[in-house]
Amino acid sequence: NKELPPHESCVRAVCSSRHQNSKSSLLITCGGKLRMSFYRLDVLTKTNTEDGGFDEKHHILDVHFLCSNKLPQTLSMDHRMNAVKAMPLVSDDANDKKHLVLAGDSDGSLHLFIISEKLGQQRYTSSHMLSTSSRPILCIDLVRVSNSLLGIVGNSAGDIFIWKLPGTISSSDEDARAFCDHLPTAPISNYKAHQMGTNCISATAVTENKNSHEHDILICSGGDDQSIAICLVRMKSNVSKEKSFFSLEGIQTTIIEGASSSALKGVKLMKYQAGHLLYSVGYDQRLAIWTVDISDIETKIFVKFLSSSPVDVADVSCLDILRLCMGNRKKKDIFAVGGEGIEVFCLDPSIPDAVTALQSSDYLLITSGAGLSVDSGLSTFESMPEEYTELCNPSMLVEDPVRFQKFWLNFAKVYSETQPHEGYYVLERLFDMYSQKKKPLYAHDAQLSPCWIYSSNIDGYFRRFRCFRGCLCEIHGLALEFRCAYGIGFASGQKRSGRNWDQWNEQILSGEQCKGSIFRVDDPGLDSIINKSVVTCQHCNLPARPNVLLFHDTDENILSDISIQRERYQEWEMMVENDVSKGRSLVILELGCGVKVPAVRNESNEVLRDSLERARSSQTTDQKGCVTLVRVNPKNAEPDNEELDLACHTVSIFGTARRVLCVIDNWLHMF
Repeated sequence: NKELPPHESCVRAVCSSRHQNSKSSLLITCGGKLRMSFYRLDVLTKTNTEDGGFDEKHHILDVHFLCSNKLPQTLSMDHRMNAVKAMPLVSDDANDKKHLVLAGDSDGSLHLFIISEKLGQQRYTSSHMLSTSSRPILCIDLVRVSNSLLGIVGNSAGDIFIWKLPGTISSSDEDARAFCDHLPTAPISNYKAHQMGTNCISATAVTENKNSHEHDILICSGGDDQSIAICLVRMKSNVSKEKSFFSLEGIQTTIIEGASSSALKGVKLMKYQAGHLLYSVGYDQRLAIWTVDISDIETKIFVKFLSSSPVDVADVSCLDILRLCMGNRKKKDIFAVGGEGIEVFCLDPSIPDAVTALQSSDYLLITSGAGLSVDSGLSTFESMPEEYTELCNPSMLVEDPVRFQKFWLNFAKVYSETQPHEGYYVLERLFDMYSQKKKPLYAHDAQLSPCWIYSSNIDGYFRRFRCFRGCLCEIHGLALEFRCAYGIGFASGQKRSGRNWDQWNEQILSGEQCKGSIFRVDDPGLDSIINKSVVTCQHCNLPARPNVLLFHDTDENILSDISIQRERYQEWEMMVENDVSKGRSLVILELGCGVKVPAVRNESNEVLRDSLERARSSQTTDQKGCVTLVRVNPKNAEPDNEELDLACHTVSIFGTARRVLCVIDNWLHMF
C-alpha cells in the first residue's frame, strides 16, 4: 500500500491512464480549490529465493510525484474540480509517454493538460481552458475515434457536450503549447439528455474499423431525473491533404424513464460479442444490468432490463469496471460501487456471449466429456485409479475375469446410485427451448431434430431423460449394460492368436444368439451380481463384458452398435451443416472435454471448422450462417487452434459444467 500526500482540500475525482503494454501508468487526483496532482505509477517485479530453492515473485508499486497544476491567482473557497478523465496520446516517440487529461470544474470550464510520464519535469504545469457553459461540469468521458479523441462532457443542467480533441502528438512539439494551438474553441455538438443534472457518462466506439470513414459512438448517461439517456452519435471523418475533420451525421437518443427510484450516480457500458451490457447504480443502492443493442438496418437503439442487485454501500457516488484479460483467453469483469465504502462484484463476460448465441441459434450440438459428470461425484480420466488403464483392456477378461468384472460392476454400481446434477436439467430445458422456437424452413426441416448429443460418457445419465434418447450418440457405449464377450476373440474377422485366445475361442458355441445378448446390471439385485464369481452370457456361458468400448477393442458387436449411433449423428450433422450454409445458425456447447483424451474435443473443432467452411463457400443465399463453439472447462476452455477463423468463433468459459450451466440458465431467464 502507498499513501499519497494529502490534498489541501477534499478529493472529488481520480482517474488513471496507461499506454498499451506499458508497465507504468499516470494517476490523476483532483478536488477542492481546483487542486490537481499527477503521479507516475510503476509496477516492479521482485524475486525472492526461498530456502527450498523456489523463486517467489512479488509485485511492488512504485509511486513518483510528477507535477501539480498551476492555480489561478483569484480562487473562491467553493471552486473545485468535479470530474477528470485521461487517455494516452499516440506519439512517434515511444520513450516519452504523454497523456491528454481533461478536467471539469464547478464554474463550467474544461481544463486540458498534456502530461508526460518523464521524471524530473517542472513541478507545476498549466492547463488550456475550454469554455463550455456557466453550469458546473459533473462528469467526463473520453473515447478514441481514429486519430482523434472525443470528449463527452455533462453538466448540472442535464446537457451533454461533445468535443473533438487531437489524439496524437508529435515529438517535434517541444511542449504542450504547439499542441494546444490546434485545440477547438467550441464543441462540435451538444444535446439535452436530462431534465436535471447529468451525473455520470460512459461512451464507447461501436464501429472499430480503422479504414472506415463512418464512426458510431454510443453515449450513455445517468441523471438527477432518475432516467438513463442512451445516444447513438454517427460521425463521418473527411481527410484531405491539408487537414482532417469530423462532420456530425446525426444523433439518435433513447430515454429510459424511471431507470432508478432515485438519482443515477454511475453508468458503465461494456462490450460483449453481440452488443453491449449497461450497468447502472443510484442512490437507491441497486446495481442494474441492461442490454443495449443497435439495429444495423434501422439504426435504432433497443434497451432491455435484465436484473438488479442490492448494493450494501450508502450514499452511492460512483461506479467503475475493469475487464481483466488473463492467459488462455480467460476474462473477468470486476466492477466496484463506491460511496460510504466500496462493494466489489465480479462477472464473466463470456456468459452473455454464450447466452446470446444460444438464444439466437437454430440448432444445438452438445458435446460432452467426463468433466460434465464430475459434479455428480464421478471421476474423470485424470482422477481414475491406477488400475483403470490396465482393466480397460478386454484381454484382462480372458486373463482374470473375476477381477475384471468386479472392477466394472463396481463402476456400474456407482453410476446407478448417483444422480445427474442440476446441469443436466438445464440441458433438458435447452432442448425444450430449441423445440419451441424451431420454425421449419426446408423440406426435411420438420423431421430434423434441432438438438443432438455427442458424448464419450459411459454413465448413462443422458438416457434418464426422455428428450435425449432419440438424439444421442454415445461413442464409448454404456457401463450399465453387460453383453456376451465372445467377440473379443476376433480382430478384423480373424481369430486372435495366442494361448489365452485359443482357449477362449474354443469355448465359443454360436455367435448368432449372443450378438444381441445385452442385459442391464443396474437393477436392485446388483449387489448379488457383484458377489457372484463370474457373470456369464445366458446363451453360451462365456464371461460377460461391459457394453463399453475399451482400449484396443476389436469386438465387432460393440463397434457395430456404436457405428449405428455415429451414422445417425453424422446424417444429422450433414443436414445441419447444409442448413447453416443456407443462413441457419448452430451452437456447439462443449462441456467438460479435456485435452488428455481429446476425442470429443476434436469433434467440436471439426464441426466448427466444417460448418464455417460450408457457410463461407455457399452461393445459395446472401445471408451467411453463424456457428459458435461455447467451450466450458475449468482448466482448458481456450481454443485448441489459434487460427483466427476458429478462435473468433469460440466462447471460452472457465468453470465446472454444473456451475456454468446454472449461471447460463439464470441469464436465459433474464434475456
